[in-house]
Amino acid sequence: MKHKFKLGQSVAAVALTITLASATLPMAVANADDEKLPRKILTGWMPYYSVKNSMAAILANKDLMSEVSPFWYSLTSATAIKDQYASAKLTIPMNTQLDLLRANGLKIIPAITDGSKKLVLAGLIAKPLTRSQVVNTITKLVLTNNYDGIDLDFEGFAFTDGTTSWTKTSPNWVLFIKELSELLHANGKVLSMTTPVVFDPVTKRKGSYWVYNWPETAPYIDRLRIMTYDYSIAKPGPIGPLEWTEATVAYAATLMPPSKIWLGVPGYGRDWITKVTGKCPASYATLIKTTAKAAVVPANKGIELANTYGAVPTYSEKMGELTFTYQKTYNEGTASCTATREVWYQNSRAYLARMELVAKYKLAGLTQWTLGQEDAETIPALREYAKSIAPDVIIASLATDKIESTYADKSRISALFTLADKRPAAGLPISIEARGEDEVEWKKIGEATTSVTGAAEWDLVLGRNMRFRALSPGSWERLSATSGEMAISVKPLLEVNAPAVSKAGVEFAISVRSVPSEGSFNLEELVKGKWIQLDQMSLVTPAENVLLHATSSVRGFHKYRITSAPSVRLLGKVSEEFTILIR
Repeated sequence: MKHKFKLGQSVAAVALTITLASATLPMAVANADDEKLPRKILTGWMPYYSVKNSMAAILANKDLMSEVSPFWYSLTSATAIKDQYASAKLTIPMNTQLDLLRANGLKIIPAITDGSKKLVLAGLIAKPLTRSQVVNTITKLVLTNNYDGIDLDFEGFAFTDGTTSWTKTSPNWVLFIKELSELLHANGKVLSMTTPVVFDPVTKRKGSYWVYNWPETAPYIDRLRIMTYDYSIAKPGPIGPLEWTEATVAYAATLMPPSKIWLGVPGYGRDWITKVTGKCPASYATLIKTTAKAAVVPANKGIELANTYGAVPTYSEKMGELTFTYQKTYNEGTASCTATREVWYQNSRAYLARMELVAKYKLAGLTQWTLGQEDAETIPALREYAKSIAPDVIIASLATDKIESTYADKSRISALFTLADKRPAAGLPISIEARGEDEVEWKKIGEATTSVTGAAEWDLVLGRNMRFRALSPGSWERLSATSGEMAISVKPLLEVNAPAVSKAGVEFAISVRSVPSEGSFNLEELVKGKWIQLDQMSLVTPAENVLLHATSSVRGFHKYRITSAPSVRLLGKVSEEFTILIR
């Protein structure tokens, strides 16, 4: 007696055809429109001297954030980093703060500043040896603390080293960024770069910090945080005027995907002395003068300061900021002077004006220095705006025409992508990934674009147990989506060759061929209604045939079968029953 089958091509999972079609598939329950979550449009820094205030703001507004940057580290040499959190001797341990951030689903990308003297860092990155040392030192910090990446805030090139050094520093900076990026990415970490503004060189605009070489560093960085503030420092004026801000983000958006770019917003304003009348008391004489450095005013104290002196802030549409002037008198004994002061800062309206730029250029969002310094109206206003531009939620699901298949048989997998209200997500680029049950990594095996019904189908030939999932990438308009995993199990093909007749008391052999050639096989006999194992063979290496043996002294017709044991790669299989005459 001989049992045969048609052998199929030995494959793991091969996409044969992709069909765009309508399908009836299970769908997950989605949020209603009135429950739409805001876009994650805010990140920023938490300095070591403002942890309590910033942490409270972060936790209260985590629905707007996906990542934050503790501002705790300073590079002091090629091999040393100063831990400013530890130096500040704060009462709450650093790990407690980090655990709190992680528990709230936030990625941690700490900032590191340049704590060296003039031109020191420029010299370190100029030499291959010391450049690599800096790279390894920073990477060690990230890996040791299991951070999600690092944010480079090396402002010394711009504000300390002098413009004459830029020509030499710029190409070395690119080499450093490339080397650091490669090492971080190899460890699954991200690289963020914070810099002052840079403008399109074609415009020949002044105040461009081109030493940071955006065009050549763009391919290697994952974030660009632009310090679109500190426009006015020595003289009264806006902190970051709108036109100036737009010019730099518009240029950045021509060099890299806009989703990498974060627009900087200040949580502070400045208060300049513009005029002094009278004779100031001796204790104020060196402080109250028009050449004095501007005082820093937290944005959440701006309106309070104006109210204290009876001033009324006005919003400049052109600059996108609030400003007011007030007079303050300083008395001591018979001496008295009055200072006229001018204040500029950004409030909720100013932040929203910059959010318009985020939406216009499809940027990642706003990055704030310092988190928690904004006025009371800012976050609620940002939240409503973030809801208005929130990406659509996509629901992905998978189904198949059979959850069990035979080796080399065709299986059809159907994917459906819908919006939260169950409308089809048409024209969506999607992919399907697979992995064996004994594998960890997913591999892309097919791509498609969803039909008008939001569906796509793949016909696959399977050679082992597989798991599948369907994905769509995120975009400005839509969130990324990944379906649940779906398993399809595969049975092997068995070919059995057995004698029709055998002599009593004489051993006979049964040949078994399995495709794929792997697993464990049993020869069983039906005795009094129960299957009894007679022989067993496991394949250590692939073999053309497996021989199973048995002997029977009882004359007559005997029923047998072959079974293969289930494994992580294949289902078990039971052959057709066959009869041997023992005489």
